[in-house]
Amino acid sequence: PSSNFSGGNQQKLVLARELGQSPRVLLVGQPTRGVDIGAIEFIYSQLRAMRDAIDKFHSDQSRYPATLGELVEKRYLRAVPADPITQRADSWLLVPPAGKPADAVFDLRSGAKGLARDGSAYASW
Repeated sequence: PSSNFSGGNQQKLVLARELGQSPRVLLVGQPTRGVDIGAIEFIYSQLRAMRDAIDKFHSDQSRYPATLGELVEKRYLRAVPADPITQRADSWLLVPPAGKPADAVFDLRSGAKGLARDGSAYASW
């Protein structure tokens, strides 16, 4: 079982599973935790693709998406990915644009409670 693998290898398995579905973009939180340095740039390129999806939505629609589901409905994403900590797609904390109402998605954070090994709150990721 994958639970026998190290955290970094578990992260790689999740990434490989998602990339095997040929997504246009991929959302992840704290993607480089436990991953070797050679894989970090690849993971960040996927995050840039996600940020690009939100930016394209904003450019096309002149607003930020109201939900992550809207990115899927309008085909900016294939599916809302699971939070890598909670393993649930419905646990993301949605961050609105600065100084704007909370009815738009500008960024996301992990919805997991607790602290990571480095002492940072999962919700700050």
